[in-house]
Amino acid sequence: MNPIKKLQTILKEMEAHKFQYVAEPQKDFSRNRKVSFYDMMWFLLFIGANSMSEEIRRSFNHKDFSYISEAAILKSRSKIKASAFEQLLRKFNDTLENPKEYRGYRVLAVDGSDFSSLYNA
Repeated sequence: MNPIKKLQTILKEMEAHKFQYVAEPQKDFSRNRKVSFYDMMWFLLFIGANSMSEEIRRSFNHKDFSYISEAAILKSRSKIKASAFEQLLRKFNDTLENPKEYRGYRVLAVDGSDFSSLYNA
């Protein structure tokens, strides 16, 4: 299974038990909203460096994103505990078979930033 499919599967499992990963389990993500727990986690994982409104448009193009405000995203983000991301990382790491190493460390992500060593020395 490719990494994106693995991530989607894990997020769907986490959404089924989202009460463990939110600040107020009886309240947060309990109603059927435009931005679900799954959608918010996905958005936060893949948010880019564009403006918030551009990232909302890019990420939620399958929905009526015109009704998803920046304030709604920020409020939804604040409902998710940091432990949700820790759990996501643990579960994803558990799915890796024969992970590659670089100098003794497992490489799970690479930052795509560019820099010039002449200017950053």
